[in-house]
Amino acid sequence: MGPSAASVRHIHTTLRRSLNVAMKWGPVSRNVALLVDPPSRQEYRVEPLTVEKARQVLAAARGERLEARWVAALTLGLRQGEALGLCWEDAADRGLAAAGAEHAPAGRH
Repeated sequence: MGPSAASVRHIHTTLRRSLNVAMKWGPVSRNVALLVDPPSRQEYRVEPLTVEKARQVLAAARGERLEARWVAALTLGLRQGEALGLCWEDAADRGLAAAGAEHAPAGRH
C-alpha cells in the first residue's frame, strides 16, 4: 500500500531541510527536493460522539480496567494520548479536572 500522505510530507520536509543544509556546507549544489511537490493535506471533519454514543461507550466500559480512562476522556474532552498520559497522582493531588487541563492542548480547557 505504501506510506501515508502525512508520512510522505514528513519525509519530504526532512529531505528538503537536509539538502538545504548540504547546500550551505557545499557538497550539494542544488536542492532537488524543491522540484517535487509534497502531497497536499487532506481535510477531514471530526465527528464528535453524540450524547447517546458517549453513554454507550461508558456503559461498555463499566467495570472494565480502563473505565476511568474513558470517563476522564469523555468528561474532559481529552484525546487518546492526553487521556493515556494522565496519572493517578495527578487526579489525587489536584482533582481530575485540573489534571485533565494540564494535558489538554491550549484553548481546549
